Amino acid sequence: MLNILTKALPDAILINGVELSILTDFRLWISVGEVFRQSSGMEIIDVIDELAELIVSREIPPDIHPEDFISGVIDFYKGYPRMVGKSKRDAKPAKARKPDYDFLADSEFIYSSFVQVYGIRLTMVEMHWWEFLTLFDGLMFAEQNAISFVIGTRQADVKKASKEERARLNRLKKDFELPKDESDAKAEANLTDILMGGKKKDGR
Repeated sequence: MLNILTKALPDAILINGVELSILTDFRLWISVGEVFRQSSGMEIIDVIDELAELIVSREIPPDIHPEDFISGVIDFYKGYPRMVGKSKRDAKPAKARKPDYDFLADSEFIYSSFVQVYGIRLTMVEMHWWEFLTLFDGLMFAEQNAISFVIGTRQADVKKASKEERARLNRLKKDFELPKDESDAKAEANLTDILMGGKKKDGR
């Protein structure tokens, strides 16, 4: 597994043994997530064109199969195995959990937290997507920043709270509720449908 302290972060995705150079800035990859979410009902070629324009700035080589390209993009989008949202005490499978955050809906909370915790103004820097994810995960371990408070509120178990606390939590949960379609789980479901549809059309 890649160690961010000892290895350079990748600037290519590996597709069937072929390295495809890509752009890695976090802004582009947040936009990749948006393409994923909006991909429901789209033709696979249209999804590929949008993704290629974002991260390759050209058409993908003809010898790369469309489904393989999308699978490679999904793997890079997820980054290396991450800690946030995973817990041995969490009995629910990952697919059953509600999304805890969204990079667009929570953009102001994330921006202010990067300034507060790291002194980084995201509007003024270029940053590799995986570095962004690493720093984002680190916010969950820092006290008193906006996004960790918002995520903690969304994750809070109302049933275990006192009557007074339950009312407060319910108000906050409503205030911080994410739009229904704003989630990586939704995006992955859309992409799975596209990939399966493409394979059926190819007869594979």
